[in-house]
Amino acid sequence: MKNLLKSAVMALLMMGLSPLSSMAQSKVITFDSSVLEGIPNAKAMGIVIPDSTIYTAEELKAMAADPFGYQKSTMKKGPKKAITLCWFNFWYTSRDAHGNPIRLSAKIAWKSTDIDHVILYCPYTHCANSECASEDISSKEDKVFNSGSLIVTPDGEGFGDTKDRTQMYLNHEVWAVQEVDCLAAAMDYLEKWKNKEDYPHLKDNWDTVIAGMSQGGGTALATLRYMEEHSQCDQFRVSFCNICCGPYDPALTLKTYFESWYRLTYPCVIPMVIKSYMESYPDVFKGYKEEDFYAESYLAIKSEIDAALAGKEMGADDINKIFFTKLACTQYLQSNLLDYRPACFITEILRPEIIDSSSDLAKKLISCLERNNVLRDDWQPQHWVKVAYCKEDAVVPYDNTAKLFLRLKSDNYSSTSISTMGHVTACAEWIAVTTWANKSY
Repeated sequence: MKNLLKSAVMALLMMGLSPLSSMAQSKVITFDSSVLEGIPNAKAMGIVIPDSTIYTAEELKAMAADPFGYQKSTMKKGPKKAITLCWFNFWYTSRDAHGNPIRLSAKIAWKSTDIDHVILYCPYTHCANSECASEDISSKEDKVFNSGSLIVTPDGEGFGDTKDRTQMYLNHEVWAVQEVDCLAAAMDYLEKWKNKEDYPHLKDNWDTVIAGMSQGGGTALATLRYMEEHSQCDQFRVSFCNICCGPYDPALTLKTYFESWYRLTYPCVIPMVIKSYMESYPDVFKGYKEEDFYAESYLAIKSEIDAALAGKEMGADDINKIFFTKLACTQYLQSNLLDYRPACFITEILRPEIIDSSSDLAKKLISCLERNNVLRDDWQPQHWVKVAYCKEDAVVPYDNTAKLFLRLKSDNYSSTSISTMGHVTACAEWIAVTTWANKSY
């Protein structure tokens, strides 16, 4: 996904748009937990500064002793030096798919210490551990801080401190619980810091915005639903949900993939979903194994894909290339662009009885997808929802957004068509242009 986002940013440049790149020439200074006296469970803390900034040995020593005091004492004797980003990595306790306690990792990041908005940012699809929140200091977050906001984002089960576990891909049931627990833990830290000078603190009128794109868009809406159904929105002052191109109905998404004509430009999601659900719902799939889903052509490369997904070192782009180079593939023409992309047929990956949903195993898979349908049971969001979409989306079909529109109150949402250049470019453009603190576009 990271490489795809880079490609999308290049596309924005060609269009004359300017992606947020203020951190392109930055360097990172990280402080380990030994300097974080009185803050339990702290993993690391750090700042990002412009690469041209030169600190003296005395300044660095003072900074290491008090990472948040960078504008005090020695530092204030000379010109104020720019700080691009501050962050704090932490652990928190949540529950896994089986209800067992699990320790997860996450990040809080900010620019200004005066916080108007807490952004609970839900991660998009990725496969490499280097892309998770506590590992990645990325310019994609810079837009958030321009509105006086603080971002809270979990690594997610399967990344960070739990990178040896299966990632809970498209398991909105699990993600929603873990997102809320992450937010609660972050708020505990903010409470501890409220009387500390130069630490981030909430203004009197602070609120929370739940945000995400792609898989994160589905997670964000699922988190809003969970918080509404468990009466937690007032506790966290939830203002609205800001989402882009999300799989709000995973069953609808996979059923679209199952159409015989459909060409997959992001095929790695198929084994990711199957692994996630077999791990999450062992009773449902009792007596079956992963191989029972797959066509002979995919079984020939399954061990290679399994190793790539388990290793958490390869990004989704590189894993997709394994599909494109070793399975029978075609070219997908992006709508209204002379942009041909590699794609493979679903028949190269899944058995016919899975694709036509006629087998018992197929029905079990669909039942798990339906469990994670955020729009099930005619749920209607009670909070404002800000929706960005792309009708030319070949990764997360637009039908997800069309179905969401049927559930939204006419006076309780805003929307925009964010791009005509496909899923990845739409997500990159959303990051660049969305106004995090405003409900409308």
